[in-house]
Order: sequence, then C-alpha cells, then structure tokens
Amino acid sequence: MSPAQKKAVADYRRRQKDKGLVRVEVNVPNADKPLIKRIAANLRAGGERAEKTRNALSSALNPYQGMGLKELLENAPPLEELEIERSKETARDIDFELFD
Repeated sequence: MSPAQKKAVADYRRRQKDKGLVRVEVNVPNADKPLIKRIAANLRAGGERAEKTRNALSSALNPYQGMGLKELLENAPPLEELEIERSKETARDIDFELFD
C-alpha cells in the first residue's frame, strides 16, 4: 500500500473509533454471510432497531438471562418429566471397630 492509502485507512479507522465502532472479523458458513451482515447493519444503525436486534439475539442465545431464582424456577421443566431412580437399598455394612 502507498503511504497515501495507509493514511486514508488509518483516518477511516480513527473516525470509526470516534463513533464507537470497532472492526470485528468472524468466520461463518457462506450461507450465513447475508444474515451476519444484516445483524451488523442493524446494530450499527443504533436506536430502536439496534436495541430490538440486541434483545432478540440475547434472548435467543440465553433465554434465562436477567432472571432471578424465582423466575428460573417458574420456567424450569416440570419435575414429572424427569426420570429419577433411587436405590431402594437402605442397609449398609459399617465396620464399628474403626471407632474404638
């Protein structure tokens, strides 16, 4: 790159940084490229659009985020669906000679 090109890139990156934007590189399947670009554009736009995108992604990636214990318990799967097996055996051998 020529010195003029390097300066132009540096100036552009400084302006982006002043706006609070950072460059992020990710590796995604080719089919997801348009989706990632739309997500980035929505987040870059700011305002209500960015907030809606952020909230949708946050809830999709972590549906329990921000919940207290009470809300987590309310959203837990019913216990009837869990298969818990417990041994019916209650007796066990204890060597009392160790306690003399």
